[in-house]
Amino acid sequence: MKLLFYIGTLLITLTTWAQPGTINTSNDSIYIADAKVQIHDLKNFTSVFIDSSNRITIDEIASGKFNNRFQSFSGMIEQAQPYITYWLKLSISASGDIRNWWLLFNRDPVISQNVEIGYLDAWFLNSTNQVIDHQRTGAFVPRSQKTVKENPAMSRIFFSAKAGETKNVYLRIYNEFGPGIISSLQLRDPIAGIPSSEYLSIIFGSGGVF
Repeated sequence: MKLLFYIGTLLITLTTWAQPGTINTSNDSIYIADAKVQIHDLKNFTSVFIDSSNRITIDEIASGKFNNRFQSFSGMIEQAQPYITYWLKLSISASGDIRNWWLLFNRDPVISQNVEIGYLDAWFLNSTNQVIDHQRTGAFVPRSQKTVKENPAMSRIFFSAKAGETKNVYLRIYNEFGPGIISSLQLRDPIAGIPSSEYLSIIFGSGGVF
């Protein structure tokens, strides 16, 4: 009986870890990030619009003019073709305060496996669709223009929110030299993104200082 109890407890724990947010398949749903969970897969809460003209601006996108052109991101595309703009949108809220978490694309669970995106611009809008922040990253974006300058080879941006606050996120992806891989968009606590070897170095380094 005790063995069955422990197995049942383990299964409940794993299920809770695997489903941190409120599950809703609607493109306009809000993903509620549990601040106690370190890794969040946002694919099912992301929609995409392909702009072959490369002329549409963030003001036009935020106005809702092209809302009916967005489609579910999940399973739609794996590669962003060159010279074509891809717009992604999603809404994120948080159960608790989140500060400077990473918002990034990942091909697999290993954080060091980077995604090849030439240029990525991110706009964060409030509940009234006013732009409150603009960030940049990408393989061909000069380091001086990147929001996150540490480890510039990693395409990532920051996401912060207070408990209960909802932010609308719009991402513009553009490549010039070959297709870029677009995989699962993830929200991560930075501590979950540090490779084990680097994490050990930080721990032992801190011990040396003390």
